[in-house]
Amino acid sequence: MTPHEFWLTAAQWGSYMTSGDPGACMYGFDERGCVQSEEHRRQCFDWIENDCRKAADANEDPAADHDQLDSMLDYLEKAPVA
Repeated sequence: MTPHEFWLTAAQWGSYMTSGDPGACMYGFDERGCVQSEEHRRQCFDWIENDCRKAADANEDPAADHDQLDSMLDYLEKAPVA
């Protein structure tokens, strides 16, 4: 996954319903795909592993969604800090 692909995909898995929504972390990227901090990286990992995994299970094609989430986690593991 390229930084640009990650940036576009992250926004698809974000959530900003209320102030303090944990899914808002997914909007914290720009086209460079950098994490803001190690705390930001942890928040994104937590969001993907918990809420996004549950959402993927309920979607039309769970296997494809889980593959996409796995790719995002792989990317996040190596993403540079801005």
